Amino acid sequence: MDSRRASACRVLVPLLLLCVPVDAGAQASAPRDAPAARADAFRDTLTQVDRIVRVSLDNDLFAWRDSLIPTDHEYTHGLSADWHLADAPARVRRWFGGAPGCGEEVERARGCLMAMLGVRQAIYTPPSNETFAVFGQRPHAGYLGVAAALSEVRRHRTRTLRVDVGTTGKPALGEPVQQFIHEITGSRPELGWRNQLRARLVMAMRVEDTWEGALRGAGMHLRARGTYGGQLGSLRTSAYAGTELQLAADRRAFWTPWEAAAALPLGPYLVGGVRQEFSAHDVFVDGHLGDLGSPATREPSVWQTSVGVGWRFAGGSSEYRHVRRGKDYFWQQRPHTWGAFVFTWYR
Repeated sequence: MDSRRASACRVLVPLLLLCVPVDAGAQASAPRDAPAARADAFRDTLTQVDRIVRVSLDNDLFAWRDSLIPTDHEYTHGLSADWHLADAPARVRRWFGGAPGCGEEVERARGCLMAMLGVRQAIYTPPSNETFAVFGQRPHAGYLGVAAALSEVRRHRTRTLRVDVGTTGKPALGEPVQQFIHEITGSRPELGWRNQLRARLVMAMRVEDTWEGALRGAGMHLRARGTYGGQLGSLRTSAYAGTELQLAADRRAFWTPWEAAAALPLGPYLVGGVRQEFSAHDVFVDGHLGDLGSPATREPSVWQTSVGVGWRFAGGSSEYRHVRRGKDYFWQQRPHTWGAFVFTWYR
């Protein structure tokens, strides 16, 4: 386990260094009035942000855990890249009565439309590393798909319609990606991929409503966010609700179209959240719709918590979260944890 963590650190540390702002050293050595002037310049620039690129990397190897608890269980790996456009395509905006794009801060007051395009891969494995399927456990499964979303953004509210379409089975590349990660981290091979969820097209449509607000006082900035929504499809069918708090020093702030409620301060911040999901179908537990039963019995209600730390700078942000999720199916041994790195760039 220690060798795997050391290998992971050798991969992640250079990546994290690439995401540190280039002028961080200059800020540390500059006079005290220089950061304020620089922050004013950042604010003027960032109100014109029109593209946001967000890359997320999840793996249970990144979670803070007891060394006796093994990895490569349940949701074991995920990678996604999303491209957010502050201005939704003009043709789409005409369908909504000529609503403006979100490239300008003033457009939030009357509502504006932004869009997102993304790609995602996810890998799921059962606790038992066997060549045969074990009754009561989830199957080996990979997912590779694309997503598109349209969001209506107002000052304290964001409503989103999102569609995910992808494939399971060998075309999802779950086995080669996991075996490659195991090779570079010195882990034993995963043996059960010949029993993986078979290849089939899957999709889901999601509707989500998010409310946000911010409070300032005692030199601190607190942002609160509440979300509820639902998704329907052969990928997942569920309803969920959750809340999130983000705490930072009340420094010079800026806003981007991604943050609907309030401008957010530069510098370090803490974040934490809880979420409850009520599930009617999960392809990674139940198998495909129409299949003759599943070895695992899905839990209808699953909780999830997260705590993390991040740093917001002029060109984006870097964040780490420790995520803990309740049991997805009856015979799952324990709640599952993983670590998530999220890197964001503003353009």
